[in-house]
Amino acid sequence: MPQKIKPTLIATVLSATAFAAALFYSSRKELEREPRSQTQHVRTVGPVKKNADRKARSSTSVKAENITRGPCPPFFGATVTAVHDDAKVQAGIQAVIAKNLDVRTLSQLSQQGNMFAALVLFQKVKPCSEATRHMDSMEFDAPNAGYLSARECSQLPAPLLRNPINILIPAADAGATAAKLLISKNAPTVASIMTVLKNTTAQEDADLRALAERHGLDAARSGSESAMALVAHSYLSGAFGRKDAADAYAIVQAWAHSGSPENRDRAGYLHSQMSTTELENAKALLSRCGAQNSSNSSIMLSPFN
Repeated sequence: MPQKIKPTLIATVLSATAFAAALFYSSRKELEREPRSQTQHVRTVGPVKKNADRKARSSTSVKAENITRGPCPPFFGATVTAVHDDAKVQAGIQAVIAKNLDVRTLSQLSQQGNMFAALVLFQKVKPCSEATRHMDSMEFDAPNAGYLSARECSQLPAPLLRNPINILIPAADAGATAAKLLISKNAPTVASIMTVLKNTTAQEDADLRALAERHGLDAARSGSESAMALVAHSYLSGAFGRKDAADAYAIVQAWAHSGSPENRDRAGYLHSQMSTTELENAKALLSRCGAQNSSNSSIMLSPFN
């Protein structure tokens, strides 16, 4: 039987991050938050910015120097053309579900790099372990997929249930953007759960977060706006193992050319989460890397004006 996590611990580790991420990377639909008055916005954002400013004041000057003199983040100067192939992915998922494949066949196909089998299995294993219970299938969710029974869960290898990211890796390595996106979203969650359960090492934690970053960047470069939003939020929150507001801002700059109206909200959210020092460093980085910052730029091009 899998080791249980106390509900309060798992809520502390995951819920706040998951909620913020849901606001930030929601794509092609309205952000999931209620309209707020300006007063409510100030009450909500004020403490966050104060805490961020306090942290920034205690940081070293070396960090600021690295931001303003180091290499340009991967998305500076990029032009993103969003590729919406969700309908094709869902069609493939539904085709696999219609075959009513047993769990062993789904597992074998997923390990052979079959993206659709991997996406279906990733969803069906949800009740099988503490880690799988907290996985998020994002826009690839299929309500009719169903879940595995306890008997079916027992047929899967223990390492796969301990770390369900292994379901997706072969498909991601074969180039499947959907698998890359799900790895980027869920690998940091698995790392956090393993830490709470005290059954991981610092190296394994770092490897999972690096895997999330690598596949997230790959998915973003392929044109996935969901991946871009997720990667930006992950840099902002530190989900990849470090906080890097400048890299998050670089992605907002790439969004500026994508034409997606949702990005105005994302840019505003990013702005609200950054400290004064981070904003100044981002401006310096923007100037050094040669990204557009003309006086007639929109809020998406420069949310810090």
